[in-house]
Amino acid sequence: MGFSFYLHSEKVYCYMENPNNIPLLMGKGHDNIVRDVLAHPDQPGMNIIRLSKAFHIHIVFTEPVPIHLNGHKTITVKEHTFKAPFFMSGNSICYLFKKDGRKIQYLPTGYIDYYEPIPSSVDQFNCYEDFKKMFDPFFIEESQILSLWNSTSAQHGEKYKPSDFKKLSSNAKSALRMFLINFKGINNTDKSSYTKRVISKKVYYALSGNYYGSGNSSSSRDTCISHQFGMSCVGYTSEVYGGGPNTNGIIVSRSKYLWMEND
Repeated sequence: MGFSFYLHSEKVYCYMENPNNIPLLMGKGHDNIVRDVLAHPDQPGMNIIRLSKAFHIHIVFTEPVPIHLNGHKTITVKEHTFKAPFFMSGNSICYLFKKDGRKIQYLPTGYIDYYEPIPSSVDQFNCYEDFKKMFDPFFIEESQILSLWNSTSAQHGEKYKPSDFKKLSSNAKSALRMFLINFKGINNTDKSSYTKRVISKKVYYALSGNYYGSGNSSSSRDTCISHQFGMSCVGYTSEVYGGGPNTNGIIVSRSKYLWMEND
């Protein structure tokens, strides 16, 4: 039952019902998404995107289609389980080669026969104390941790999950080492090691550690670890060498950052 998908007005040539297991997903930590899907049974394209934010998506195609696993490997299969979220690009549904990657590929929606969300391992915190354990108080005030616990991710619209905590790359760790030379902790009251800056007649003090990519490959990235004196957390920013979309977050420990959003 293939369908064609349009961003502003979804057009389905062969009506595709919601998978039978959708109601069974209630109570697994993503009820808002599930309710949204159940409320729009006539939007199979958007429902695939909605569900992919919380679940793996298994798709059965009407005939074998090429699926890109990475920049070098492609397989031709009649069914495949996608583990990275889908998203819109123009009027097409796309997927990333890997969940936190950059390269995208179009989903062959015209060949979809059936799809089903597959719950992965439980990706949620049971309580605030479990969430709090992810943070080193050297880098963040508890008031900020509590604020994050009570908020939602700009990326997927749900509460922050264990999978939102990403490992620092070796380049990011180099930037962090530079940052830690002068950073004395989030509660430090001495700003002598910070640089004074004036923007729009406002004075503030900033401290940063940087790693600059070499530009030898598309994966080379510029990374900055920074703190503005008086703020409650330490920032993390990474972008493709020479300029490009940013990955933004906050440092939670000497080995991880919390992924906030890509822009």
